[in-house]
Amino acid sequence: MDIKQLKGEATADTNKQQLGVKVTLSFGGIDAAVPTTAATSTTVAPTTSTITTATTTTTTSPGLDCTEDDFRMDVLGVLSDNLHLGDAACVALSRDEQFAYVSAPNSNSNFVSVIGVSEAADPVLVGSVSVQDPMNVATSPDGRYLYVVGRDTRSLSVVDVTDPSAPAVVGVFVHTALLDYAWGVAVSADGRHAYVTSPHADSLVVIDVGTDPTNPSLVGAVTDSIHLDYPMGIAKSADEKYLYVAGYSSNSLAVVSVEDPTHPRVVGAVVGDTEHLHTPWTVATSTDGKHAYVIAASSQSLAVLDVSDPVHPAVVGSVVDSEKFDAPRFVVVAPAGNVVYVTGRYSNSLVAVDVTDPTDPTVVGGAVGDSELVEPCGVAVSSDGGFAYVAGEGGTFAVVSACS
Repeated sequence: MDIKQLKGEATADTNKQQLGVKVTLSFGGIDAAVPTTAATSTTVAPTTSTITTATTTTTTSPGLDCTEDDFRMDVLGVLSDNLHLGDAACVALSRDEQFAYVSAPNSNSNFVSVIGVSEAADPVLVGSVSVQDPMNVATSPDGRYLYVVGRDTRSLSVVDVTDPSAPAVVGVFVHTALLDYAWGVAVSADGRHAYVTSPHADSLVVIDVGTDPTNPSLVGAVTDSIHLDYPMGIAKSADEKYLYVAGYSSNSLAVVSVEDPTHPRVVGAVVGDTEHLHTPWTVATSTDGKHAYVIAASSQSLAVLDVSDPVHPAVVGSVVDSEKFDAPRFVVVAPAGNVVYVTGRYSNSLVAVDVTDPTDPTVVGGAVGDSELVEPCGVAVSSDGGFAYVAGEGGTFAVVSACS
């Protein structure tokens, strides 16, 4: 099948989009070259939902021990490093949570850095490794490896992080067609497979990283320009039978079955929802596996979808707050499951959203306009829910406490 090619670089241009020309939307150092015309179809019927958009309130949140008025997120420590953290994009935690791994795709950086976070008030650079145009990162279940997608290199790199001071690339998988502008990554619980989204190829790719980490290999892929038009964020279902993929240009959330990893396939989707899913970036799943939380940049929203029936996902709730999360980027679920954290790039914010009632997600607090949160993007949270770790496109990494 034909793989769409980048035709030119520009800011959003309606005329070019109508002609089906890819245009590059600039998000700081995280540019997104966006395809706009669907070319293929599947048998999955798109679904739509009508809901009432929630607004923020000042009432007590039943799932939290604090109200919006006293729910604050304090920045405890910041590491600023324009060389290693220039345009810092994504973050993942080591299995022992002593280190954070941060990607920096800036042309002057191209590093994946290891940051010691054992002292929350004093995060320190421990080591780094050069990876060309790194974007999303994910750790192996045993904590030995870090998987890093390379956008321009159309690759997935396997980085050995057993020595945090000397991380080293030990394996690389490259596919010029299927991994064109690779963006998102998730790893199976058994450590065998990595799942990678490829925006320019409208593809989800399954890669064997467990058999031989030094020689990762292709297992399967699905390409779908209707439901996976410019796929970005990716999350796993609780049983790992499905993946939830945000389609930036299709304004969609697609459900992809990976029960047979050699033949992944789209089984359900919400497509063309410009009210709640206008240019979605990232997605996370609830602790009980019943809901998916999707960040939509143009909607300035967090949407909640019921995915209990993977064939018929449906939007059930949404919250819009352009003041508290302007240009939202990433979402992560707190371990307790009652709160999700959202980064807002232009609002320099990390915001807590109560999702106890999935039909009425509510902003309950956070750090907004914080001078130490410089263009926040990726975020990870500790297993006890006490700390959030935020990568900032302004060349920073911050450790934040919640509800103190």
